[in-house]
Amino acid sequence: MMIHTDAIYEGGLLRPLVPLSLKEQEVVSLTISSVVVAGETATGTAEAEGQRPAELDEFRRVVAALPIESPDDGFSGADHDQLLYGKP
Repeated sequence: MMIHTDAIYEGGLLRPLVPLSLKEQEVVSLTISSVVVAGETATGTAEAEGQRPAELDEFRRVVAALPIESPDDGFSGADHDQLLYGKP
């Protein structure tokens, strides 16, 4: 079963904003991403991940310099649907 819902972090606990149909003490897996509410700003993600902003800027620069496609793999971005779905 997969459920997508928003939650709020209060007092060390995540509280879903809607009731969940889960059994008491059911173990679940969480994927957490912050939601930026209008009028608010995201808080120090770089510091929270233990990385300095300069290191992130360097990482972004290196990634941006990478080629989008390999020049010698024989395919291009135009072949995307053919590779994934077998469509010509």
